[in-house]
Amino acid sequence: MKRAFRILLEVFGPPAIGSIAMFVYVACQSDDITSIGALLELAGLYLVFGTLVHAFYGLIYMTIIEVAIRRGLPPSSWRLVGLSSLLGLLVGVKIAAPYFQISVAPMSPGFLILDGLGTGFVMGLLLKRMAYWGLKPLPIPSGPTANP
Repeated sequence: MKRAFRILLEVFGPPAIGSIAMFVYVACQSDDITSIGALLELAGLYLVFGTLVHAFYGLIYMTIIEVAIRRGLPPSSWRLVGLSSLLGLLVGVKIAAPYFQISVAPMSPGFLILDGLGTGFVMGLLLKRMAYWGLKPLPIPSGPTANP
């Protein structure tokens, strides 16, 4: 995997994945969505604005992951998935913190924490799997099925 692509994924991946999960939560809770057009409009708003607003967290995520990789953490390890999950959990707690003080919160703080944890876990799995892209050699055919 190219480093530039990995960095773009680390910056914009977590906010996009988290925004999609928030959209699904809001869409399931809402009674106002009556058409597929309204649903797609809401999905687009969550994806675009959620990604842009939370790109700052993506920059922090990218910085910590890249520093860990430069210090010897293999991108294909489960430790990377654990670090990514921990970072997602911390961001989830940070985003949910103001909602603990509101008696009628627009979103459940518990959901926001789980959204962060799940987003970090999914990103870690994605980075772990993408570490193998382009690195595995193709099998060399041998035996009676091999073409000369």
